[in-house]
Parts: sequence; C-alpha cells; structure tokens
Amino acid sequence: MERPEERLKLEERLIPSSSLADEIGDGSGMQESDSSATPAVVLGALVAVRGVAFVTFLVPATKGRTLEEIQASITKLSGR
Repeated sequence: MERPEERLKLEERLIPSSSLADEIGDGSGMQESDSSATPAVVLGALVAVRGVAFVTFLVPATKGRTLEEIQASITKLSGR
C-alpha cells in the first residue's frame, strides 16, 4: 500500500504545474487572445456561400441532356 507522501509525489509528477498547464492551453492551438484566424474563417465562409450561389443559379442543369444541348444552352446564355 502506498504511503500518502509517495502518492503526493506521484501526483506532482502526473499533474502539470499551473504555468505549464497555461502554456499547454486546451489543446486547440489558439490562445484566448489569438483571434487572427477569425478574418480568414469569415473570408472562407463568404467564398463558400458565393460558390454555392454561383452553382445554384448560374450553372445549368445537365441531368439527362446531351453534350450538344448543354453547349447550346451555355452559348445562348453567353450571347454568342
């Protein structure tokens, strides 16, 4: 059976000190004050939304159509 002082020494080795725990953080890689990724995330979301809108409204449906029909509809849309 372990003595209390041996258990305390073991716990000290297993549990990091507070300064080390602060340095490690929560494992996300970002500190609370580090918000430099926020503009990049917002920009990425805006690009994704714009891409979905482009595909939804401007790319013609191609299911059940021949290549010639698709080319004709694109040519008609572009005004050539």
